[in-house]
Amino acid sequence: MVQTTSATESRQVIRDLQQELDLAFPSAKILVKQLETGPPVAPIELRLYGPNLDILRELGNLARAELVQVANVTHTSTSLGADLTKLAL
Repeated sequence: MVQTTSATESRQVIRDLQQELDLAFPSAKILVKQLETGPPVAPIELRLYGPNLDILRELGNLARAELVQVANVTHTSTSLGADLTKLAL
């Protein structure tokens, strides 16, 4: 838990810490967020469906690029990562 003196400082600490942890632990799903009181805040989830994994990966990356431009978005992730499990027979 980190205590700050202002909402602006809190947002900056959250953003910086999220970036540092994402880089330090790329295979972990870590979400840094503000301790809040009041109504619950739910994350936004976007699901893309289709038969072509390359196109889905590209569309997912485009969506993530748009989301990081939105104020107050602190983290984006994808379940279709660059390393896909492969089976060779």
